[in-house]
Amino acid sequence: MKCVLSPQVVVAGQSMASSYTTKTLDCEQADVAGFQINFTGSPVGSFSVGGSQDGTNFATLPLAVNGSVVTSIAVPANTSPILIDLVTNSISYLQVVYTASSGTGSMTIYQTKKRVGD
Repeated sequence: MKCVLSPQVVVAGQSMASSYTTKTLDCEQADVAGFQINFTGSPVGSFSVGGSQDGTNFATLPLAVNGSVVTSIAVPANTSPILIDLVTNSISYLQVVYTASSGTGSMTIYQTKKRVGD
């Protein structure tokens, strides 16, 4: 049985003037997970995704971007949204991390997750 959850708002209207880490997101029952990050303004910084098996100690996950593996995604100028797709997710807990460099703006982050099959 495939179980798809509707997108959930993780954070809404969060300032991008300083760095921010989302609350811990429980993905224990999910096989895949994804994020959509909508932003406004002119922020300069980057996003990364942290993963943990114990919900306390997080490590930065590698992300595939245009055929390359990276540990962060720079905020592109005026091209919201950013989509992050975590295929074959075996990590129990996730966090989205924004590291601010300069500029201002605000962001809203959505998460979705699903079980592929039973």
